[in-house]
Amino acid sequence: MSQDWRADYSVLSYEPMNLPSRMEEALIAHLEHFGLVSGSFDLALTRDGDLHWLELNPNGQWGWLEEETGLPIAAAFADVLAQGATT
Repeated sequence: MSQDWRADYSVLSYEPMNLPSRMEEALIAHLEHFGLVSGSFDLALTRDGDLHWLELNPNGQWGWLEEETGLPIAAAFADVLAQGATT
C-alpha cells in the first residue's frame, strides 16, 4: 500500500465512529478558539488504533462522505445554518 492515501481511493473505507471524549473536547475547543461554528476536521486512524488530527478546514469538502457513510451531514449543516450564531 502506498504511503499517500490518495493514490488508490478504491482501497479506502469509511465508517462512523465515536471519538474519544478527550479528542472531541479538543476539537470543540479548537473551533471555539477561532470563533467557528463548524469545521471539517481531517483525522487519521492508524492500524494500531491511534487517532491523529491532521488539519481543520473551516469549509471542507464532505459531500462524498455522506454518500459513503449514509450520515445526514448536509441536514446537520442546514440545521446549524438555520439556528444562526448562538454565542
